[in-house]
Amino acid sequence: MSIYFGFKFGYIVGLFWQWFFVTFSLFFYALGKLLADVLHFGFYIALFHDCSFLMMNNAYK
Repeated sequence: MSIYFGFKFGYIVGLFWQWFFVTFSLFFYALGKLLADVLHFGFYIALFHDCSFLMMNNAYK
């Protein structure tokens, strides 16, 4: 009886661990992707802002 319960407990823990690991890696992947997208987007905005700022400066000169 105890062997059966031990097996059942191990099986549940194994399933939970697998689900936890998959969820964790997906979460970190999504977080990293979001961070990269935000940085990329921010870089483009900064670049565009600098270019438009320079153009405006040139126009006023």
